[in-house]
Amino acid sequence: MLSTFLQPCLSELKQNDFGALTVLRGLMLQYQDPPKWKALMNLQHHNEERKVLPLWTQNEINVVEVIINIWKLGKYFTVEDCHTVKKP
Repeated sequence: MLSTFLQPCLSELKQNDFGALTVLRGLMLQYQDPPKWKALMNLQHHNEERKVLPLWTQNEINVVEVIINIWKLGKYFTVEDCHTVKKP
């Protein structure tokens, strides 16, 4: 189960990881509450417009990198999902 893999992530949580933790809570809806996940994914995310903003790069470093690579949760979540959940 995914929660087994989250324990090491949370035990190594750093102060600047809280933005990623907030996004992770949204991403977890995919497994914990599929109807809410579907509703969240149906919201307009404006990812294409946001890709050209400096905020996109900051989110790549502070959120996506942490969730996908540092916490090694890439087999559960996509980069695109991370950006979609991390709305401004």
